[in-house]
Amino acid sequence: MSDDEVPDLFGEKLAQKLAGIAAELGKQQMQMFFQRLDEATEKAGTRVDNRGMPITADKILQMIEMTEVDFDQRGKPKSSFMVHPDLLETASSLLVVDQGEK
Repeated sequence: MSDDEVPDLFGEKLAQKLAGIAAELGKQQMQMFFQRLDEATEKAGTRVDNRGMPITADKILQMIEMTEVDFDQRGKPKSSFMVHPDLLETASSLLVVDQGEK
């Protein structure tokens, strides 16, 4: 933001400017998060590289096999898995969601 913009930043213009700054900050934080996650999984030996190929159910199972999963008293897993936003739709279509007890 330049000094010339400041006198005109009020009302809707200010709200738009702040929203843009917040969106950019969020984007940068997510990029940093996934970069650090990639570094940590590489170091731990739990990184699964699909070499640019579409994700498959077998790859998802390979990732699950490499993790330690804790379960609650009812036998439900307490763990969660992170998927890059670019893969969310594909990964979701490969998983069967338990429609049983809630």
